[in-house]
Amino acid sequence: MDQDHARFAPSSMSRLMSCAGSLKMSELYADDQEQSEEAIEGTLAAAVAAGRVLGKPFLHPDITDEMLEFADQWVEICGPINNNCFIESWVDGSAIHPDCFGTPDFYRIDRENSVVFVKDYKFGHKPVNNWWQLITYAICIKTWLELDDSWTFDLAYYQPRAMHRDGPYRTWRVNADLLNESLGDIQYQIDLALSNEALCKVGDGCYMCPGAHRCEALQKASSALAEWFSSDTTPFDLTPEQESTELDRLELAHEIIKNRIASIKQSIIGGLKHGKEGYSYVLESRPGREVWHDGLETVKILEALYNVTLVTEKPITPKQAIAKKIPAEVVRQYSTTPMQKEQLVKFKSKFNGES
Repeated sequence: MDQDHARFAPSSMSRLMSCAGSLKMSELYADDQEQSEEAIEGTLAAAVAAGRVLGKPFLHPDITDEMLEFADQWVEICGPINNNCFIESWVDGSAIHPDCFGTPDFYRIDRENSVVFVKDYKFGHKPVNNWWQLITYAICIKTWLELDDSWTFDLAYYQPRAMHRDGPYRTWRVNADLLNESLGDIQYQIDLALSNEALCKVGDGCYMCPGAHRCEALQKASSALAEWFSSDTTPFDLTPEQESTELDRLELAHEIIKNRIASIKQSIIGGLKHGKEGYSYVLESRPGREVWHDGLETVKILEALYNVTLVTEKPITPKQAIAKKIPAEVVRQYSTTPMQKEQLVKFKSKFNGES
């Protein structure tokens, strides 16, 4: 069994519950997609947060002050750590399907009160619907540990950068009856996904689907919307109800087109990196921010030489070191300016007359 990824992982359950066809799409086409910047950033932020909870500092040149700030808040949300707390620990979901398991960001077992607390940390800007992921984790824990139906589950997720009407921290308390019902719903959707009747459905799960760039349903929906936007129109008055209805539809259209753009962009990046030709885009790298050659060790040397504090939670940047009066020519000997990750740059387009 692959201990790193389950076919029916809790982390992908929201996508699967939204679209049964996403299972086959992701398995067929995930490898020709490049991992997005947001996904890379989220993985790093999660590692920083986990390290903070465990009391094990995590050093990486791309860690931002924002990651550290929200990691501190995550520590407060998780509360005191004891033997009943588990951080990114493996849980068995074989009661759902033989190929189901996962690693919740945090869960705590309160045996005295028969309550399990399950918490998840998300770093992205887009508000996520994390309900099915948390429900799946709860089912895994309940069935794996053989907890009876008297137990309740406190589910929560923290997404500090998302502008959600209910705030960055959302919680639910669910009972065994709901988990048992949800178990049936999940198993039904898994059976559908494995059948020949699994169809792709445009919706909330599209932005999470690694096969979205090959999805005919998403392509047709976004193309139809683009054609609608480009049609000739005549000014007219709308009632408040009509304006509200149109705004609802436009916001949905915006999400559909945005998801299609993101999936095609990552596919083109993957194609260019594999040597495919014919695109009207190229990959370019631009200088990023200056960083230390050897990370922490280099900064400690400069601390000792110039008797200044350069390391707190993480090494300060070379630019900040210069501001502390360390000669720029010295800093340049110990630092470098790496190129940023390649980005798509359009060099011609038949749609806007560029060539």
